[in-house]
Amino acid sequence: MRVSQVRPMDRTYWDALAPKYQAVVLDAISNDRRGVLRKTLAALATRGGIAGDLGCGIGIALPTLASCFREVYGFDFSASSLKRAQRKCRHLTNVRLVQLDLRNVQGSPVLVDVGLSTNVLISPRPRDRRAALAGSLALIRAGGRIVLVVPSIEAVLYSLAREIEWHERSGMRPGAAAARVDTGHLANIRAVRDGIVVRGAVRTKHYLREELEVFLTQSGVAVETVEKLEYAWSTEFARPPRWMREPYPWDWLAVGRKR
Repeated sequence: MRVSQVRPMDRTYWDALAPKYQAVVLDAISNDRRGVLRKTLAALATRGGIAGDLGCGIGIALPTLASCFREVYGFDFSASSLKRAQRKCRHLTNVRLVQLDLRNVQGSPVLVDVGLSTNVLISPRPRDRRAALAGSLALIRAGGRIVLVVPSIEAVLYSLAREIEWHERSGMRPGAAAARVDTGHLANIRAVRDGIVVRGAVRTKHYLREELEVFLTQSGVAVETVEKLEYAWSTEFARPPRWMREPYPWDWLAVGRKR
């Protein structure tokens, strides 16, 4: 299930993952059904503006940012990922790459007007999430915007409900259909409470909408919008049935102003 297959805040893991990054990590921009993320970034672009991809990975979002802003910086702690980002962006003269651990920003090499954070704040450890957000905000000028994409715990539970419905439509009784669904990624009620989803022994933080708003507000962000960034059902299931349409699975897309 999408980003929950990756190991957050583990530099060694991300270095090793870089060669197969696109096969493992969902490309939020390309899979965004309604193009909400592109529209959001374009709406925030200003003449002469500077943008930063805060946790850029192999640089998937950098070309989009480069088309909207005068100058773009890609920050990541994985040297292997940055090498691939450099190759992806070699034709973009307005992109600069910086190796940086967002949990430990000691003075900023540059302040950006808009910072994009796509599935970065997903560590199961609260201290890592707080440190990564603080470091991200340290790279954004006062009054600048952060554009944040994080997984939704509501979407995980909703996908379970649709999978049960799928089995029921195939002829199973409700009890048998529910029993057929694998809930091993939600290890126990505490995991559900904490928004921790487990895939392949990897624990990943997912957010309630209101939880995300409180987290940002308490970190010095004035939340402006929170909306769904929708994906096709094929990002959740192999060969989903044709009747399985709206509502679609989603991540949360939040935009906030740094106070």
